Amino acid sequence: MEPRKTNILIVENNPWDAYLLRETFKDHADGEFNLIRESGLTGAFERMAVEKIDLTILDLYLPETSGLETLQRVRNFDPGMPVIVLTSHFSAELASKAREMGASFCLPKDRPEMVALVKGLRENVSAKADL
Repeated sequence: MEPRKTNILIVENNPWDAYLLRETFKDHADGEFNLIRESGLTGAFERMAVEKIDLTILDLYLPETSGLETLQRVRNFDPGMPVIVLTSHFSAELASKAREMGASFCLPKDRPEMVALVKGLRENVSAKADL
């Protein structure tokens, strides 16, 4: 029996950014993850309530909320959910605050960072499979 793929919830309202992230996964980890996209927190919370989500990749600026409030709402909904923040409003201060609030990582939303993220996730999953 084939092991279950890691379910990654992408919460991103910008279609272009969502497309770039999906293409990055396709280019560097094709078929290794089950990607699920929601464009806002309402849909994300509904999805999290009915599906096993292993990791959330979160944009901080969504229609219902913006900034670190977005991360706080996810942390309140599911305190144990691993969250990686991808934002076009990146700063060292924002990254530090996001980490303090429980984000695993906070990265700028650009192609090299997305590639590094996907490769890192792929290596992490491969290492766990080898155990």
